[in-house]
Amino acid sequence: MIGEFALALVLLIGAGLLMRTFLALNSTNPGLVTEGVLTMSVSVPDEKYPKYSMWQRFYSPALERIQALPGVRAAGIISLLPLQAWGWNGSFSIEGRPQEEPGKQPLAEFRQISPGYFRAMGIRILTGRPLRQEDSSTSPHVILINDALAKRYFPGQDPLGQKINWNEWRTIVGVVANTRQATLDREPMPELYFPAAQLSESISGMTFVISTSVEPGSVTHAVTAAIQSVDPSQPVFGVKTMTEVVSDSLSNQRLYAWLLGIFSALALTLASAGIYGVMSYLVTQRTQEFGLRMALGASTHNVLGMVLRQALLLISAGLAIGLAGALGVMRVLNNFLFGVKPIDVPTFAGVSVVLTLVALLATYLPALRATRVEPMEALRHE
Repeated sequence: MIGEFALALVLLIGAGLLMRTFLALNSTNPGLVTEGVLTMSVSVPDEKYPKYSMWQRFYSPALERIQALPGVRAAGIISLLPLQAWGWNGSFSIEGRPQEEPGKQPLAEFRQISPGYFRAMGIRILTGRPLRQEDSSTSPHVILINDALAKRYFPGQDPLGQKINWNEWRTIVGVVANTRQATLDREPMPELYFPAAQLSESISGMTFVISTSVEPGSVTHAVTAAIQSVDPSQPVFGVKTMTEVVSDSLSNQRLYAWLLGIFSALALTLASAGIYGVMSYLVTQRTQEFGLRMALGASTHNVLGMVLRQALLLISAGLAIGLAGALGVMRVLNNFLFGVKPIDVPTFAGVSVVLTLVALLATYLPALRATRVEPMEALRHE
């Protein structure tokens, strides 16, 4: 019984911490708008659209047609959506600063985007300007950075007008709010945003992001038709709302919480059944004793208290062992937690109280049966 109680306690504490982690992640601001945003991906063959023609002949006209659809507020493209478990990154240099040794150079995530992307995703421009249609292959090359990069590599400085070298020199024209690039439990990383129109070798795989004033799923067919009106042979895949993208990024945490919750519920059921069985057996063994005590004047409250005190001793032992085991397990579980400490007093205390109450309830029924023993019958019991 003590072992079952201790195991149930460890599992319930783990499940409680993972559930609190899941709730904390759900309330984390990803830095973008999720409601009313539709996404879908394409993979455009490089052979068909060499050099700058991929933007000029496919992406730009497709965005114009999507933007003209009823119910569409804004549309843009990006080479990789936020909240993806993988990404592209690399080192860069800053004009006027000494060249760093390999491995010590500034590092950042990078994305290709189009004008309209920040508006479609609800990402704020903190300072400077967003991309414009005028930022073409023939205009001065520009770049935008996020707030994390500005604070890390331009502390106390105005980054606008500074130049960054990533294969070529580009001028910083804007700083945007941070988004969670990898997962909700990972802090935003420094990030660079390149205009897709200014890259001679565009990435063929891009994702359309469409902000709508109607239910996003209702415009899926129209958006797909608009893309394929530019190139009928171009397939569209990965159609999701941003709400679904955020939900998918939490799939592992959701699975861990559910699995541990199921095992915890099973352990709680077994512990309750074990406590009930053990206490029933002990009450049966002491039937003669209870009858004798009651014949000599013991009240039902005295007998009830005796049984409950005996159960409390066993529960206390299980509680001590279970808490010690939980402290050890939390070292492993710590890697899966977010927004909650491994030794979270409210979770430890709450689970202990709930499990103790369940154990006492399982004890109460046999204890109640002990108070109903007829003294004469108990004295004849063998």
